[in-house]
Amino acid sequence: MGTVYIARHGESKANVEHRLAYPDSPLTKKGIAQAKKLAEFLADKKISVIYTTPYKRALETAKIINKKLGVKIYLVKEFVDTDFGILNGRKIDSSDKELYSYLLIRRKNPLDYKIPKAENLTDVMKRVIPALKKIMRQNPHDSVLIVAHRDVNRVIVQTLGKIPKEKVLEIEDPHDCVYIFDKNKLIYYLKGKEAEGYLKVKPNSI
Repeated sequence: MGTVYIARHGESKANVEHRLAYPDSPLTKKGIAQAKKLAEFLADKKISVIYTTPYKRALETAKIINKKLGVKIYLVKEFVDTDFGILNGRKIDSSDKELYSYLLIRRKNPLDYKIPKAENLTDVMKRVIPALKKIMRQNPHDSVLIVAHRDVNRVIVQTLGKIPKEKVLEIEDPHDCVYIFDKNKLIYYLKGKEAEGYLKVKPNSI
């Protein structure tokens, strides 16, 4: 297929409040500015379609970018943020020992460990990767933009870059970054610069 651009949504209110998996959190002023900056970078990239999620912060980011692109936006439910189960909406606070305990264990074993009523990263992979492959089949020659969430983008980058699954949490995904997968090479755009090497782990495809 053509080039795949992978962007995270702009900063949201839930990000500022350090809340986990809060679906309806809107963008902050900074998040809107980040989305506009991404739009400027993507304006001349000949993107044919945008895929995003129903979550407000992602859809709002996609719509801001699309003011420059003027293409169709499709919602992909498989690209929604990780379900943190009993921790959904909770604030990451050092005084919340239960929350920190769950997150610490998850960090050590993200592929297998499940917070109660939550997804682990293997679950996220099982829904994201088939949806990604479907998009690639539907766009054999067109360039596409995916606007999603941190763990989802990590899985997409891990898949396209052929990075070992165990390294998925080492993939950075700040709000002002776009990963670019083109001709079996994974590069990135961050704060006005385009280069290779932003990943802490080197993709096998480079």
